[in-house]
Amino acid sequence: MVKKSSSSKSTRLNSSDNIKFIRLVTGEDIVSEVTDIANGKMYINNPLKVVYTPSMNTGFLSISLMQWVFTRISKNQSFDMDLHNILIMTDADDHLVEHYKESLLTFSKKGNDDDTEYDTLEEQDGIDMLNNLIDKIKSKNNKGKLH
Repeated sequence: MVKKSSSSKSTRLNSSDNIKFIRLVTGEDIVSEVTDIANGKMYINNPLKVVYTPSMNTGFLSISLMQWVFTRISKNQSFDMDLHNILIMTDADDHLVEHYKESLLTFSKKGNDDDTEYDTLEEQDGIDMLNNLIDKIKSKNNKGKLH
């Protein structure tokens, strides 16, 4: 249920339906608490990026959630987004809402222990890591194909 404020330019969302699945025009999918939509902007809290990974065993896609903006970059996890950057928005499925809440708990626990340092990855190290990953994928597939 969407609660509309007295202003026609603002839509307040109540707490029972404010976790949304959002696809951005960039192609990114995020799940987030939407707190307000007003004046051409949407206000979101604790957005998590949806990461789709194929399961080598089942062939199905699994869904993982990761921080959209890492707390190491910004402790503030509230953002405003121009509405023209949103392709679609819908209520998140109950299972996705549960996964979202569990993920937020996990990230908040990890955030309290954040004493790690920033690492710099040299270009050649990155290339070596990618080549090793490709070799692992090829070895799992006897034909040596990635598709």
